[in-house]
Amino acid sequence: MTCFDCPTIAKPRPVKDGLINGQNFSVQLKSHAKLASGKPITAKLERSTINLYLAILEPVLIIYYIAEHDEAYYCWFTEKTVDLTKKNKSFTISFNSTNKLSSIDWNTISSHIEEIFSRRFLLHSFPEHTFSEMGIEEKEASAHFIKGDFTSALHIYYQLQKKSPSAHLLNSIALCHYELYQYKDALKNINEALAIIDSSTIRLNKASILTEYGIESGNKAMVLEASTIFKSSLDENEDYNQHYNYANTLRWLGYYDEAKKHLKIALDKNPNYAEAWKNLGEIYSKKGDTDKEINCYKNALAINPKLAPALMSMGIALIREMQNFDEGIKYLEKAVMEDPDLFSKFSTGYFWLSFANFGIDQNSKGEFYLSQGLTHYPGDPYLLNLKRNLFVERWHESPEKKRLAKEFMLFRLNFEPNDTIALECLCKIYFNDGENSRMFELIKNRTVLFQNTSTVEFIESGFDLEPFLSSIRSYGDYCSFWSCYLFCHKKLRQYSS
Repeated sequence: MTCFDCPTIAKPRPVKDGLINGQNFSVQLKSHAKLASGKPITAKLERSTINLYLAILEPVLIIYYIAEHDEAYYCWFTEKTVDLTKKNKSFTISFNSTNKLSSIDWNTISSHIEEIFSRRFLLHSFPEHTFSEMGIEEKEASAHFIKGDFTSALHIYYQLQKKSPSAHLLNSIALCHYELYQYKDALKNINEALAIIDSSTIRLNKASILTEYGIESGNKAMVLEASTIFKSSLDENEDYNQHYNYANTLRWLGYYDEAKKHLKIALDKNPNYAEAWKNLGEIYSKKGDTDKEINCYKNALAINPKLAPALMSMGIALIREMQNFDEGIKYLEKAVMEDPDLFSKFSTGYFWLSFANFGIDQNSKGEFYLSQGLTHYPGDPYLLNLKRNLFVERWHESPEKKRLAKEFMLFRLNFEPNDTIALECLCKIYFNDGENSRMFELIKNRTVLFQNTSTVEFIESGFDLEPFLSSIRSYGDYCSFWSCYLFCHKKLRQYSS
């Protein structure tokens, strides 16, 4: 079975301005009776606890009380506190003995919290608009957004915008549309927000929208504009999210080395950035470095085992590069469990899950996923090619398959007139059914062959087309050869004269 390369796509991270703010942070309390003599102050954290820290949206302050000292020490947990790409079940963190809770400066704590929020979410566009100042409806909308219920959040934001229009609400509306993959509406609202306030945060959100909208529609100009915005933002803010977003645009534009450089910068700043590891893996995929590609996916999944795009990319790599269909299917099925709408966003999932099931003779499953894929993506070339190739191999297995193959090949030739594989298959079906006149007319109408021969002359000649049929798929190469030959011959005659 022929294998087709299908790229996967990763969304850039927008700036969630105004959705989450305020002086909120979480506290983790630990205690110990006394320390061994001369030992530093350290504590162990389980991997599951660390995953929770990274998942919540608030900064985390860890406080460690030592009874022997009658003192508590503190440290902030950040993305670089531990490296989750290592396979440890637990990690040791250290406390600076000068960071005593008894002498803590709460003004410093307050500043640090604001810095963390600004760095993580870039909440600097509307500094006066804190969570504590939001009305009840807007808090409800923010809660829906944070939970991932973007439809409910969008409805409330639209109602608020009708009552009291603002750039902040238009920005929030645009982000809801973005998360719902409604990029045209997202772009409209973000442009309206920029017309009110030309802020760097809203421009970055526009860049995220342009990136995804441009990739979806194949509009290079949109992605180039987004790339320019992300690049200029790096001069103002060396945040790892901006390196990640800039790398996304570079990757789609084909600048893989530059994209790899910025993904590595993002990972230097935050080694627990699962999405960046996943995208770096796809860069290595483009470069044909399978070992590094799979290692990147492993790192992404070590950090976030439920990251559906990483599960999908791992599954595709195992199928495409390793021909490990069974394991690949497991990863793809788990990806769908984590995100039931994943394949509705990326047609590649349907293709590879169908391809792998056919590869292990699970034909009914393969046909199911192929059918689902073409239902969601009727014109997807990879899925159409897969269906065509399956009919080429199996049309002779039953009268029903032959009938379906004939219908599909006619559709295929109307959709892609130069598909000589479909032309050859349809000719063979006609020949098998004894419909030689239809076969001859098809060849005559679809190629330059037999242009001076009528159907009657062909039938009366008794010309045997069967040995000729298997060469039809090479007709395109034949035409290209003669076109090149005639061009070169003409040039040689011009030079010789």
